[in-house]
Amino acid sequence: MAFSTTTPAYTLFLGLALVSCTRSIPGIRTHYPVDPSRQGYVDFHNHITMKPFVTKVEIPATTPEQAAAAALLQAARQSPDTLAWSMRNTPGELRFKKEGDFSDFSGYRQSNWGALGTYRLVCTSLYAYERGLVDDKHWGNRVFKKAASNFGISMPKPHARLVQNKYLTAFDELQAEYAFTQRQARTDPQHPEQGPKIVLVTAAKDIQQLQPGQTGVVFSIEGGHALFGNGPRLENRLLLHNTTLADAEGLRQNIATLKRWEHPVLFVTLSHLIWNKLAGHGKGTDIEGGLGVVLHSLFGSRKVRAGANAMPATGTTGISGFSQDDPLPLAVPYDNGLTGSIYNDPRGLGKLVIDSLLSRHGGRRILLDMRHSGLKTRLEYYALVAQRRVAGDTIPIMVSHAAMSGKSLRFALATALRPLADDYAEFKNPAKYYKELEEWYADETGTRLDSNSQRVNPGWMRVPWKFERSPFLRIARAGFIIDGKPHYYRDFFKHQPNRQDTLSYLRVAEIPTIGQRRAGFFQPSSINLADDEIDIICRSGGIIGLTVEQRGLGTRLPQAQAQADSVHQALRARLASERVPLPKGVDQNGFINRFLAAAPFVRNLAHLVRSASPQSDVWRHIAIGTDFDGIVNPIDYFHTSDRLPELEQFVFDHFDLYDELYRFGLGAALANTPSGRPYSKQQALRQLFSENGTAFITKHYPVR
Repeated sequence: MAFSTTTPAYTLFLGLALVSCTRSIPGIRTHYPVDPSRQGYVDFHNHITMKPFVTKVEIPATTPEQAAAAALLQAARQSPDTLAWSMRNTPGELRFKKEGDFSDFSGYRQSNWGALGTYRLVCTSLYAYERGLVDDKHWGNRVFKKAASNFGISMPKPHARLVQNKYLTAFDELQAEYAFTQRQARTDPQHPEQGPKIVLVTAAKDIQQLQPGQTGVVFSIEGGHALFGNGPRLENRLLLHNTTLADAEGLRQNIATLKRWEHPVLFVTLSHLIWNKLAGHGKGTDIEGGLGVVLHSLFGSRKVRAGANAMPATGTTGISGFSQDDPLPLAVPYDNGLTGSIYNDPRGLGKLVIDSLLSRHGGRRILLDMRHSGLKTRLEYYALVAQRRVAGDTIPIMVSHAAMSGKSLRFALATALRPLADDYAEFKNPAKYYKELEEWYADETGTRLDSNSQRVNPGWMRVPWKFERSPFLRIARAGFIIDGKPHYYRDFFKHQPNRQDTLSYLRVAEIPTIGQRRAGFFQPSSINLADDEIDIICRSGGIIGLTVEQRGLGTRLPQAQAQADSVHQALRARLASERVPLPKGVDQNGFINRFLAAAPFVRNLAHLVRSASPQSDVWRHIAIGTDFDGIVNPIDYFHTSDRLPELEQFVFDHFDLYDELYRFGLGAALANTPSGRPYSKQQALRQLFSENGTAFITKHYPVR
């Protein structure tokens, strides 16, 4: 995958991680038939305008660096107003689109205005490339950087030059894409007589007034890094922990600018792929298989680890604390997941950004999206939301494009708060990994654990190297500070008698096993949600957008693949006996491939719903967040925006067959309601794909 010769090693890292999930699925030529009454789709995370903006909006190469921001904004405003409607595809790009493969900046379009005919609302995510990914100061040797030029995400050279311009901030790029999207909102150039098709929403009433055939577009922003001014980059401290008063003032000013936009921003995704001086992230590029071993080796390099994935286990600056015994410091510390690695940030920029976005003073409230945030950051935000609720301020928690980790929250904490935040052994051989973990506990406590017993870890001890930095040995002291008051992770587990025992033991039932159909079936990284988080989000009045991205859903994990092979044979046998009717135009191979491709999505949906308590009313708090055109590999056969209705129709048509062959427990999930009366599958899927999203956005759309 081509980039530019000056692109740093992270493009190699990102390219390997993303390309690893690609494969050719021949024969994706036909569409699955859909009931035309299925309308009103809502997508919480879609990068509709990112690719045409990055690939088509250019400024002259001779533009002085200091003048690039103004020139880019002007180019965006003067760009042809048809670019977001379609894009001419080369034969190679058409092949990738046909086969549903991964698409980088130069690949096929997964979404465009013309594909949204059945959508009511879509959140278009504005994204400015993280400058820390092209910051030479924090990367390894030149040979490694040169090798990276053969991989990456195919960003065109003109835009690569812009990203590498130290005088063009990420916020400048963000404003240019916003202006570009405004320019693109117009009538369909192929059917101008039909009037406006795309409506940029300015108020909730615009949503209510949408006419049939119109799609409302709502703005969101991916990554808090885009809110900074240029001081950290010009001063070569992008990925360092130190901050200045000028940083704080720049953040306040840029957030104030956002709140003055004509078309309000509904939410900002706080974290993204690297450290942003605000909050720790979940590692977003974990992969399974042999390439995971390669990446694991790369992360062993101090410079690569600092540059590509700096401090993934840290919490939120201005909130995170570490020791329950020390007096509250004047400068609230935060840690990077390593004992002894404590930094002081007297400005608490993470807390500053959260407070500024949520504030209704001086502008509209902008919600926070917890996708990409690390587990520690998420817990801190949940606690902050709970505290605000007690004070009478209700804040819904959002996760715009989520998937499940298959772990309890206690187990997720024990395996995720690590220096590298997640262990590749979980991908390679999860059954062995979890078995060794259980046996280690048995050896240390002298008693083999069973499903009815629990043991307190005796504390600091000699442990196998793979667990030597595990928070099992130090989590009892881990906590965080909100508005000067200490909170501890024990607050999420009220049944534990005292904070000294916080998370220092597990029940064996919380360690995933193959028999429980968890280990090896869910992507185990801390970027994905733990079971206990579902209730927390739902009870806040929040929303969870289920992604269609293969890696996040765990499509290529070993146990999931083995089960798919078994189901494949069962389906073949059924089709041979004509016990599964095929819709018109779909052949046997096309049906089987669709069924297997959609299974991880259905698995995550069923597990998400069954993880919630009935009182949380989970079916009213889930939606769709595709991440189309976010440099992802979506579900084969359902890989573009116009095919989202096909995914709903396919799951609806074969709901019972999934339950029978995979035993996902979908029937039980339908009954997970406060009253105990089950939803019909039609009701449940309509809420997931349409109704919940419309209700949430209408209720929480920013008001002045």
